[in-house]
Amino acid sequence: MLKYIRNIKRSKISFIINLIGLTSGLACILLIYLWVKDELEHDKFHKADTHLFQMMTSRMVNGEFQTDSYTAMPMVNIFSESFPEIKNSVSITESYSMNKLTVNENDITSRGIYADKDFFEFFTFDLLAGSRESLLGDKYNIVLTEELAIKLFGTIKDVVGKSIKFDEKDQFVISGVIDNIPSNSSIQFDFVIPLSLYEEHSGIELTWGENVVSGYFLVQEGTTTTQLNSKMLKWLEEEGVDISKTRIFTRRFSDGYLYGNYENGIQQGGRIDYVRLFIIIGIVILLIACINFISLSTAVASDRLKEIGIKKVLGVKRKSIIIQLLGESTLLALVSFFISLLLVFLFLPSFNEIAGKQMTLNFSYDLILPFLLIVLVTGVLSGIYPAIYVSSFKPAAILSNNVSGVGGKEWVRKGLVIVQFTTSIILVVFTIVVYYQFSMIQNRNLGYDKDNVLYFEMDGEVIKRREAFLSELRRIPGVTKASSVFIFKEGLLGNDMVTNDINWPTKSPDETFLIEYRVVNYDFIEVLGMEMIEGRSFSEEFTSPNNDVYEVLLNETAVKSMGLENPVGQKINIWGGDKIIVGIVKDFSESIYDGNVKPMVFMHLINRGFGAFNTITVKLDNSFEVARTIKDIESYYSQFNPNFPFNYKFLDQDYQSLYAAERKLSILSKYFAILAILISCLGLYGLTAFTINKRRREIGVRKVMGSSGFQIMILLFKDVSKLVLVSLFLGIPICYLLAQNWLENFSVRIDLEPWFFVVSGGLFFVLMIIASGFQVVRTLSISPSIVLRNEA
Repeated sequence: MLKYIRNIKRSKISFIINLIGLTSGLACILLIYLWVKDELEHDKFHKADTHLFQMMTSRMVNGEFQTDSYTAMPMVNIFSESFPEIKNSVSITESYSMNKLTVNENDITSRGIYADKDFFEFFTFDLLAGSRESLLGDKYNIVLTEELAIKLFGTIKDVVGKSIKFDEKDQFVISGVIDNIPSNSSIQFDFVIPLSLYEEHSGIELTWGENVVSGYFLVQEGTTTTQLNSKMLKWLEEEGVDISKTRIFTRRFSDGYLYGNYENGIQQGGRIDYVRLFIIIGIVILLIACINFISLSTAVASDRLKEIGIKKVLGVKRKSIIIQLLGESTLLALVSFFISLLLVFLFLPSFNEIAGKQMTLNFSYDLILPFLLIVLVTGVLSGIYPAIYVSSFKPAAILSNNVSGVGGKEWVRKGLVIVQFTTSIILVVFTIVVYYQFSMIQNRNLGYDKDNVLYFEMDGEVIKRREAFLSELRRIPGVTKASSVFIFKEGLLGNDMVTNDINWPTKSPDETFLIEYRVVNYDFIEVLGMEMIEGRSFSEEFTSPNNDVYEVLLNETAVKSMGLENPVGQKINIWGGDKIIVGIVKDFSESIYDGNVKPMVFMHLINRGFGAFNTITVKLDNSFEVARTIKDIESYYSQFNPNFPFNYKFLDQDYQSLYAAERKLSILSKYFAILAILISCLGLYGLTAFTINKRRREIGVRKVMGSSGFQIMILLFKDVSKLVLVSLFLGIPICYLLAQNWLENFSVRIDLEPWFFVVSGGLFFVLMIIASGFQVVRTLSISPSIVLRNEA
């Protein structure tokens, strides 16, 4: 240990640089390890995880399969009854609106789910109060989360059996209280009520024609998705279903989070791509730190040669020397590890905020063992080459000062530096590409105006007197348009309600056509600023006197897919009733991932039990003070609907939330790229210091012989510049391929402009020059007489 400390004193710069580099690299990889671990454990806390399957449906739309988890409840039930591999099934669906829960005078607005009575046998949410066997045993039972129970009652003690008023009409009895839903659960809710109430509350019948539930199966031990899917496909064929257009399959429920992307019915990655990416980034950053260690250790090898020579003369075996040197590198890695733990502890709250996680640093065996393994690998990886190299010299050559190539083989050290620079360049360029991709997404023309549009759900008197409410709402200063719409699930975007019950005169009898639909009121098209390219929008001026004929709008894609010519004025049949096409809406996009815009129909006041609408949409005039306008809307809402709270959202915020994961990727990759550059700069600083120290005599002689400072600077920068140029030559093509592959995930994407690579390379080159320039300038400022006297 004392010898190790003496070695540190002899090579302070290399020790400090190695310590900072390894500490930074280990802290980075530990943070990434926590993030990856959290991602991989998503939805896996359910006890039935290995036997819990989710039902999926792929439907042919416009020549491609579109896959989602929504199906008809009878389909879930019939599969459960038909296959002995399935022990049980449950169906769940989201509440189509926020619900008001009232206890005495305490009103809380929250969102829940509708579920079959066996829901809690499938999904393991810790029960804090009540009996698991009877949680949803009665039609008007309700299960609350701990957070909601405390909001309503101030406690969870003795709340089981108490009543709650639901949406000012139903009375529910609390049958249980569960722990708050963990953040790593895909199913999020505040309460659960029986699925049998869904039809009554929403007006949507849970029949074959309505794909509004998600189905889950609890399967027998040893059952695989491949086996079950094969039997389902065979069953569909036997029932006469055209499997070239409709397919039913299952996946393990916990796989849905990481493997949620499907292209043309085939699973094509998902968040697992980000997991793999960050694993690679963590390894790359740690590798850069290890390369620093290797480069500096071989560069300062001459400081250890005399010690090694004496040990060999005294009979110490080469194997013992290698073990000693590896022990020193592992000890440094261990010291770096403890410092990195402190850094992780300090920065974890900020990292959680950026990543949107709730990770903690728990020192359990499944955390400590991988960490120690990482430390061991880091120590060995960093020290193995320097140990083998230094121990290879013959003692006679060492003690007679007849050693050539001390400081390591030049090509090895340069090769390591090139690898280090290349990986750093790739991270820099990729970060710039990610940044501009998401800047483009946030600012591109979607075909509608998402700015200054707020929406809120209808409750109480607003439902009963909707048109009167809208009429007065439009009079508020700052409100330019107001309308209403039916939303199937939370959020104005991505409410993909689909029907195949649509016909038109030229449709082929055996053709299955799926079309998305929106049920909207007057002025909805105008609220969102959509463009009419033919005909007109919905208007009270043109309301049909015939109550059996309703007006519809189609988007451009629907017109093309249906093969309609001169569509305005034609009739189509939806759900057995004639609808007249009054206008064509220009295509718009709700998602950056869908390669094709889907066919869509907007319907006005379809009388199918929707009640009417459930959401108010408002377009605000940004020339007014928006905050003031919102306050006036809230005041009016409170007067009109005093028993309900006013909760609103902005459409542009919804749009941003759709791609929150990608924005976090952008932010994190930026920080990781900066860290990689800093570690590389540290290594270059140390190598430059060592190189200049070895050439101090040469520099002094050149200055005495009349060489200018600029000439000497160019000489010293030449080697560094060569390494950077080679790294750019290798890194830019690799980064181009990686970036191109990543951009293929987006239907709308930026072009990889040449200036991305030129600017990135130039920036990296300047940083490298700055990192080594400090040492060069410092050396040039020393008088040559002092240099030559010290070197004599």
